[in-house]
Amino acid sequence: MIHLHILIGISVDIVATLLFTGVLFYRRHKRRDLFVVFTFFNLAMFVIVTLISSATQLGIGAGFGLFALLGIIRLRNEEFSNYEIAYFFGCLTLAIINGLIKNNYGLLAFMNAAIVVGMAILDHPLILRDSQNSVVTLDTIYDNDAEITRALESLLKAKILKFSVTKVDTVHDITTISVNYRKVPAQPTKTKLSER
Repeated sequence: MIHLHILIGISVDIVATLLFTGVLFYRRHKRRDLFVVFTFFNLAMFVIVTLISSATQLGIGAGFGLFALLGIIRLRNEEFSNYEIAYFFGCLTLAIINGLIKNNYGLLAFMNAAIVVGMAILDHPLILRDSQNSVVTLDTIYDNDAEITRALESLLKAKILKFSVTKVDTVHDITTISVNYRKVPAQPTKTKLSER
């Protein structure tokens, strides 16, 4: 027999997850593949958490155990950006919250709203809109930071805020750099009116 709290939990989870992955993630980042992965992962985790918490007395401990276990698993198929990792853990958190909270629907609604609204604010395009992060591969090995800064500024047409060298390949003369930068606004060109 399906309990009422499970039906409410799955309903809230589906709505919150579609807002989280569809309205926030897909509309802002345009990754259909990750929209499908994040949404299905959330639903699968909801089922697992609900079964574990219903069948045993593990409850919240099992949820935190799953969270810790998945926190150390590295998905190796593709490198994920920090944004994508944040959305992944948001989907995991929604599944755990909605799978474990029973008969306290005010708390359930508040926790879901906190996750969705929190990400909506943090990932809003107006928040830190000038600051960007990229991984850049340069086809030269540099001797010092000043040379790297000049090369990055020339390539990105931006002010370099911070960078770190993540890989140096001396065989192929390649330097891979993670760089934070701020785009420099383009200066308007002044046109001289011809005199008659």
